[in-house]
Amino acid sequence: YSLAGIHPTDDMDAATHLVAAAACRSCKFLSGVNSGLELVSEKWLERSKKAGTLLDPTEYPLVDEVPGRLGLPRGYSMQDALRKARASPLFEGLEVFFSRSCARDLAKVVTAGGGKAFRELPSAKELKQRSPSDFIVCAMPEDMRTKPVKALLSTGVPVYSKDLVVLGSLLQSLDDRKKFVQDK
Repeated sequence: YSLAGIHPTDDMDAATHLVAAAACRSCKFLSGVNSGLELVSEKWLERSKKAGTLLDPTEYPLVDEVPGRLGLPRGYSMQDALRKARASPLFEGLEVFFSRSCARDLAKVVTAGGGKAFRELPSAKELKQRSPSDFIVCAMPEDMRTKPVKALLSTGVPVYSKDLVVLGSLLQSLDDRKKFVQDK
């Protein structure tokens, strides 16, 4: 962009704003929410360029409050989610373990939200010695029949779908974990 002060980047750690047409389930967008970035509509860029200066981004918030869109509940507010993210990182103090076929970028979403992400599943014995409130295990449906996931399930360790991370990030809440449990 040819406007002083705007430096496009794909590095979410260096970003201060995220410009989008609408909320989505991309890892970049979810990382932006978890980081508490200023989420602005494309109009902010367009009008700033026209004005020749950066306008106040709070005047151009990304508003995506369509009930049911992306699986979000009625009454969802993007701005409320961002306030929560800025006040308390969603994954702070949590370790999230992903099965190998889970999207690699989901680890970035977790770390953007203050958590630690691992691309390999721990042993069932290791997790049984820990409090379930300290970790989350996510697996893809096709991984549910693999030996590591079966071992976790056989010892009662809950295994969640990746949607726990995705929708949890959009809502800034992990309170409703039960609806994301996979059992077979």
